[in-house]
Amino acid sequence: MSQNKNKVRTLAKDGTILQTITDPDLQAPSGIHVTDFGQVVVCNFTSDTIIQLAGDGKKKLATLANKSEGL
Repeated sequence: MSQNKNKVRTLAKDGTILQTITDPDLQAPSGIHVTDFGQVVVCNFTSDTIIQLAGDGKKKLATLANKSEGL
């Protein structure tokens, strides 16, 4: 996660960058969680959104919540 670059990177165990994703909702990403099912959930400070990324880090799957829903 790169808060000031507005992107999320997927890394290999050795630190090699596998994927980098950018999206208009990725504005100051400030929290990230990987579920037991491999879903990646990212909280974004500036855009007031919570988004779901594909487990491989290649694309955004959904906006789960936003400011109009009470964030």
